[in-house]
Amino acid sequence: MLLVIPSIELRKDYCVREKEGSFERESVFFDDPVKMARLWRLQNARSLHIEGHDTGNRCRRNVLRDLCSSVDIPVQLRGGMTSLKHVRSAFDAGIYRVVIEVYDERSRKLFQAAAELYSCSRVIAGIHTTSDAHAETGTTVNMSVAIDIVKSPELSGCRRFMYSDESFDGSAGDRPTARIREFCRPIRMAHVTVTDCISGFDDLMTIAGLEEFGVDSAIIGRQLYENCFPCQQSWCWNHKEELDLSRVSTAQLQKH
Repeated sequence: MLLVIPSIELRKDYCVREKEGSFERESVFFDDPVKMARLWRLQNARSLHIEGHDTGNRCRRNVLRDLCSSVDIPVQLRGGMTSLKHVRSAFDAGIYRVVIEVYDERSRKLFQAAAELYSCSRVIAGIHTTSDAHAETGTTVNMSVAIDIVKSPELSGCRRFMYSDESFDGSAGDRPTARIREFCRPIRMAHVTVTDCISGFDDLMTIAGLEEFGVDSAIIGRQLYENCFPCQQSWCWNHKEELDLSRVSTAQLQKH
């Protein structure tokens, strides 16, 4: 069964969601990220994903520490992991697992060093792809480069990849299924978490059908906040301030 992981996107210590990739069009969904984490826990989340923004403050240790200590489930962090110092800071704050974006030789070696130091269960490789065969900008790579990265010696022990697809626009009929399969094909032992590829229920069901290719989880952000799935309760955002957020279950769940 596909594990759905809610995403909390932090910017200036608020919970936000970008719209169409633009921070100028972002929405603030909850002033307090700790309350947001507890709300998702009340929704029976088994894991949480944190997107850290703000170039100079991506590892806001106090916020992360408060958030991690407020829930009894593993929390992973993507954003700002450009050195072993950043990785160590995240773990010191209580983060269970970090995502290192891998896109060139330097980032491959950083992943290898972090995995050797902290283990591949706590360090995973994030690969951001595009359908542009000539893309060589920032941390985004085309599929050919992505597959080379997956097969590289530095990532030989990787136990989990996080796959995202810049070319997915969420329009009707736009399904990244074929590209996900292509990405997963050379992977033998690792699992794959998909992110930025789900705009609603149909996409979720499509991704859930890729279990045989190693896909076992999906990170979802804005679509969960905007109640894009039929199973969500209508009170999620209309009455969130009335919820008793102290009612977080203390059940010990196996870390995914």
